[in-house]
Amino acid sequence: MSKVLTCEKLTKVYGKEKTALDGKTNELAQNISQTDANISAADAEIEANKAALIEANKAVDKAAAELDAALNAANQAYGNASIQCSLDFGRPLATYKYVSCYFGGNGHRGTDYAAPGGTEIYAVSGGVVTAAAYHWSWGYYVQVYHGKDDNGNTYSTLYAHMNSAPVVSVGQPVEKGKVLGYVGSTGNSTGNHLHLEMKVNGVLTSVTNYIS
Repeated sequence: MSKVLTCEKLTKVYGKEKTALDGKTNELAQNISQTDANISAADAEIEANKAALIEANKAVDKAAAELDAALNAANQAYGNASIQCSLDFGRPLATYKYVSCYFGGNGHRGTDYAAPGGTEIYAVSGGVVTAAAYHWSWGYYVQVYHGKDDNGNTYSTLYAHMNSAPVVSVGQPVEKGKVLGYVGSTGNSTGNHLHLEMKVNGVLTSVTNYIS
């Protein structure tokens, strides 16, 4: 009789443990299922964000292309064909030469020179002002068309993030070293610096190829 009771007790104990184990198994299965669902949702969100980023980059590229077209058209509209570019480019800042961000890095359009706010910004060469305005990214900026070299190549420069409205106006002739404005941090900027762009034949290039 004692053996039979012992077996019955063991059966009951086994049954309870099996029930508990089955409960744990079901709980783990539910947790795994929920985790899989969370991962799937996260993957879907990542893919959606990727798609949104691609579309945003396309929009930025389109806006940049349209802006470049407008600026190049401004050069053509205000640029005097008789302007001769000597290729004798000077420095845009009197003493500040530290480059905080180079052309081309992460799609950067220009070269950034760190300098205190209020530092004078000079035209690197003579020419005519073809744009002087405010842009959400550049802040206050000036574009100068420098004319053509002996081979017919055209040159222009753009100076951005000025601390206030430029001190020159569209259509105004400027000489090398003319003050165009002052270093600031307007527009899409995180600190005082000059953002300087150069175009040759309407195409962006590194200004450091021409200014040491």
